[in-house]
Amino acid sequence: MIGLIAGLTLLAGAAQADMEKPDCRSLEASQPHQDCWLPLDGLGPRAVEVHASFEPWGDYREYLNLDVRSATGEVTFSARTVITVPPYPEVTDINGDGHDDLVIRVEGASANLEHEIFMGSADGLVEQAISANAAAIRPGGDGLVLLVSRDSAAVAIVQIARFIDGALRAEAAVELSYDPDDFPTEDYDAAVSGPACRLIYLGEAMGEDHYCAIARN
Repeated sequence: MIGLIAGLTLLAGAAQADMEKPDCRSLEASQPHQDCWLPLDGLGPRAVEVHASFEPWGDYREYLNLDVRSATGEVTFSARTVITVPPYPEVTDINGDGHDDLVIRVEGASANLEHEIFMGSADGLVEQAISANAAAIRPGGDGLVLLVSRDSAAVAIVQIARFIDGALRAEAAVELSYDPDDFPTEDYDAAVSGPACRLIYLGEAMGEDHYCAIARN
């Protein structure tokens, strides 16, 4: 009985420590990181929270340990990676399918960062991460994911992709530019019409206007 009580005390202490972790969304990007957690939505009872803990590893590098937990507190999936940049893990539905996705910025020395993405489904997170290089990743509507990379201060490349068979597969890519040299006419007003846009690969079936409208949105 003493052993059982001691075990219960340890479990209660661990649960209390987890409850005291801050929500990652409330923390400013910084290093070293602080242990935190995030709620998950739309992934079923086996994935309702993800807990992040950090271990220093050399200069500006940390191990990130992720535990996905069920509605009963059971750890149903764990992952470990190394990160070198200040942002915390983020939960967002990047393809608009109603299932949260877990986005981790891993490393990078410019505006474009390496990301690891765990896509969500009705049964939890897909356990194989997808790698992507981008300055930003955002929903494009109708199941599309926009991977925005900076080419320069005035020019961005937007890959428009879908999550198919465990991978993000490009459907088209466009260039968005605020550089006057790229404007279609001398009187083009980017403040009114948005950045100049051109299709740079794929997407011929739906055409340039279709994908430029998605990228500008």
